[in-house]
Amino acid sequence: MPLLMEKWFKNTRIMLLFGTLWGLTELVCGYMLHIITLPVAGALLMPVGILCMYYTYGNTGKIRHAVLVSVIAASLKLTTLFFIPAGAIHLVINPVVAILLQGVCLMLPIRYMHARKEQSRPGYLYILIAVFFSGIFLYKLAFALFQQFLNYRSGTPVLAGLNLYRESAYFFGETLISTLVLSFMIYFSKVKEKTTRPHPHSIGLPPPAPK
Repeated sequence: MPLLMEKWFKNTRIMLLFGTLWGLTELVCGYMLHIITLPVAGALLMPVGILCMYYTYGNTGKIRHAVLVSVIAASLKLTTLFFIPAGAIHLVINPVVAILLQGVCLMLPIRYMHARKEQSRPGYLYILIAVFFSGIFLYKLAFALFQQFLNYRSGTPVLAGLNLYRESAYFFGETLISTLVLSFMIYFSKVKEKTTRPHPHSIGLPPPAPK
């Protein structure tokens, strides 16, 4: 039982750490990026959340913990309700739903990439790009459908880049930017991890027996 409790506390700390990091990034950086009206603000923010999920799963081994990180981040973002006028509540609902959808749509790509063994090989980068492009595209499609539904129900304006009929180039371009930023960050972190990991012979382990 003490071992189980220790593991539970460790996993909870990891989830709180990455969930808080994601939430604070959305609160601070998201606000600043939208103030300067950077057209690819969402594309630059998205990799942060996915990386938080990615490293949570890597440290806990449970995909549900990665999804719970998105719930923690969304809860932090929800606190902005206290500072938004009632008529602009969609400015809170949109990012909260976006964070939760990221958690759902990216859990399988994250789990799949952690199961791959070709770390730091050139082919691994192409797999990263293909898998995460699919996951991010699915997320953006789900969020676009949510936006259309919200617009239909309440007249809330659809965010830029989420009208697939008129802004398909923006939609695909933002998806590709997010994918490339995320994939290269993960790929080079794997390369660095492999190059800094001590060789078995350097720490006194015997060489493998010949087959």
